[in-house]
Amino acid sequence: MNARALLLSSRSPGRPKNDLAPSGGGSGAFPEPGALLITALLALASPAAAQDATPDAGYFDMDLEQLLQVDYVLSAGKFPQKITDAPSRVTIITADEIKTQGYRTLADVLGAMRGLYLTYDRNYTYLGTRGFARAGDYNTRIQLMVDGVRIDDPVYNQASIGQEFPIDLDLVERVEFLPGPGSAAYGNNAFLGLVHVITKRPAALDGAQTAFQLGDHGGRGARASLARTLDNGGELLLAVSAWNQGGGDLYYPEFNVAPNDGWARGLDDERTRRAFAKYAGNKWTLQALWGERVKGIPTASFGTIFGDSASETRDAYTRLSARRDFTWSERTQGSLQFHYGRYDFRGDYVYDSPPRTLNRDVGRGDRWGMEGKIQHSADRHLWSLWAEALRDSEIVQRNFDVDPYRALLDERRQTSSHALFVQDEITLNERWLTSLGVRWDRVHTGESVVNPRLALIHKARPDTTLKLLYGSAFRAPNHYERDYAVAGFNKGNPDLKPERIRTLEAVAEYRASGLRLAASAYLYKVRDLISQALDANDGLWVFRNGERVQAQGLELEAEYAWSDGERLRGSLTSQTTRNESTDQTLTNSPRTMAKLHWSRPWRGDLRSGLEVQHISARTTAATRLAGTTLVNLNLVSTRLGKGVEVTAGVQNLMDKRYSHPASLDHTQTRIEQDGRTWRVGLSYRFD
Repeated sequence: MNARALLLSSRSPGRPKNDLAPSGGGSGAFPEPGALLITALLALASPAAAQDATPDAGYFDMDLEQLLQVDYVLSAGKFPQKITDAPSRVTIITADEIKTQGYRTLADVLGAMRGLYLTYDRNYTYLGTRGFARAGDYNTRIQLMVDGVRIDDPVYNQASIGQEFPIDLDLVERVEFLPGPGSAAYGNNAFLGLVHVITKRPAALDGAQTAFQLGDHGGRGARASLARTLDNGGELLLAVSAWNQGGGDLYYPEFNVAPNDGWARGLDDERTRRAFAKYAGNKWTLQALWGERVKGIPTASFGTIFGDSASETRDAYTRLSARRDFTWSERTQGSLQFHYGRYDFRGDYVYDSPPRTLNRDVGRGDRWGMEGKIQHSADRHLWSLWAEALRDSEIVQRNFDVDPYRALLDERRQTSSHALFVQDEITLNERWLTSLGVRWDRVHTGESVVNPRLALIHKARPDTTLKLLYGSAFRAPNHYERDYAVAGFNKGNPDLKPERIRTLEAVAEYRASGLRLAASAYLYKVRDLISQALDANDGLWVFRNGERVQAQGLELEAEYAWSDGERLRGSLTSQTTRNESTDQTLTNSPRTMAKLHWSRPWRGDLRSGLEVQHISARTTAATRLAGTTLVNLNLVSTRLGKGVEVTAGVQNLMDKRYSHPASLDHTQTRIEQDGRTWRVGLSYRFD
C-alpha cells in the first residue's frame, strides 16, 4: 500500500474532519437483536410496573396546534415547560407535519427547520446550524437525544441523522431543536444545539399496522407494528422496519478514465433494518431499539479504487433504557433513568496498492449511563437539579488490511464522565421571569468544565414574549481525535482541550389567533476549536486546538393556521461566520436561507404538503457552489377505505441540478445531489 493510500485508509470516513485544515480515518461480532431486545423488554414490563398513563401523556399526543395553545415543550428544561418560559427558542415539528410533508429521514425533518441546512456526501448527512458546518464533520457538535437519552456514539460522538438513525419516522411523535444557549444544560457535544426526538406513546398506535413503500432506483421498504394496552393498564409497542435501495448510476468527471469512464453504476446502494419496543406505564417507561445501515460508497472517497463495489460502511446502534418517575408531593417530582448503548462501525475500503487490498476500519463502543432529576417549586422559585454519570466500558479502534492480514492500529480504552446541573427559575412578577443555571462536567479527559446559562424573559403582553439569553457550552475531544494513530503517518494528541463557545441571543415572539411571529438575533464566539494539521517537526498529521470562529445572524419566522386545518409557515435566515485566525468566511456557510411550508386538507380525506427551500451560495476549499431552490410535494389520502392510507411524494419536483460541498477526503470538490425522486406508500391499520 502506498503512503497516500495508507494515510487515507487510516482515517475513518464517518469521523470528525474539518474545512480549516486537511483532515483524517467496525466490525466485530454483533448479535441479532430483535428477539433478544423484545424479550428483555417484556421481562421488565411486569404487571406491577404500571396502572395508569404517565402524567405528561397528553403532551406526547398533541398536534402542533394543540401545543401552541397549551404552550408546552418537553426538552428545554428536561421537565414539561411552557415554550414562552423556556430559556431557548425552540423549534418543533410534529408527527402530523412529518406525514403531510412526506419527510423520509430525520435529516429531512431537521433540514425543514429555520436556520438549519444539510450536506450529503453520498455516505453520511451532516447538519449545519447558524452558519457552522465543517464539511466532513459528522455532527459532533450537535447532541442527539431520543426520549431523554443521548444517542451519540461513545467513539466518535457523532449524531446520525440519515438512514442510519435507528428509529423509523412513523414512530416519532415530534422533533425538537434547541439552538445556542439552550444547549448549555446538556453537556458534551451540545455545542451548537440539541436535537430531541420524542417517540409516540403506544396508545397513539393502538392496534396492528402494516406499511409498504416503493421508490426510485429500486427502493422498497416495509414496516409492521403492534400496540396494545395491557391488563395492568400499561401500554406496549413493538415495531420492525426495513428499507433497501439499489442506487442509481452516478457520473464523476474526476474519474473519467477506463474502465469505468467516470460512471459509478449501482454503487449508491443502501440497506437499513430497524427494531423498536416501548413500554409505558404509570411509573416505568422501558425502551429498546436497534438499527443497522449498510451503505455503498460511490464517490471513491479516501483514495479508494473508483467503481469497486466492496467499499462500504456499516453503522449499527443498540439502546436499552428504563425510566422510573416519582411524585413526592404537588410541589416535588423527579425521575431516575438507566440506559445502555452499543455502537458498531465497520468501514471497508479497497485500495490499489498494488495489488488490490481491502482495508478495514473498526470502531466499537459500549456505554452505561444513569441520570437522576428532581424539580421542586416554592413560592416564586422553581428549582431543577439533575445529575448524570456515564461509563464507557469498552472503546475499540482498529485498522488492518484483511488479506494478507496486517495490523495498523489496535487501540482499546475505558473512560467515564459525570455531571451536575442546577437551575432556578424565578418569577419576579407576572411579567418578568429569570432563569439561572449552571452545569459542571468532569469529562472523560479528566478535565472539569463549568458552563452557565442565563435567561431574562419579559411577557410584554399576553401575546408577546421577549427573551435575552446567554449561555456557554463545550465539546470535549473524542477518542478518535485523541487516540487514533498509525505509525509514520498520523499521531494522537492526549493533550487536546475541550472546545468552548459563548452565545448571546435576543428573541421576540408573538402568538395570537392562529398567527405566530418570531425573530431572533444572535452572536457566538468559539475558541480552542479542534482542527487537524500537519506537524512541521515530524511530518505527521495531528489534531490540535487553536482556531477561533465568530458568527452573527438574524432569524425570522412567521406561521398562520386557519380554522379548517390549512397552515402556512415561512422563515428567513441571514448569517455571517468568520474564522478569526484567517479573517475569512467559513466554507460551507450560506449567507441566506429561505423556507416556505404549506399544507392543506381537502374535504377531510386528502391532504397536501408543499415545501420550498432556498439556500444561497456556499464555498468549498477550492470552489464556489451556486445557490439553489428546491420544491417538494407530498399527498396523503385516506379515500380508499377505513384504516387505509396512501402517500405519494416527489422531492426536487423541478428536477434541479445542484451540488453539496465535498470534504478534503474526496477527489471531488463538489458532490452532485439527486434530481427528481419519488416515493409512494400504502399502510393499513387493523381494528
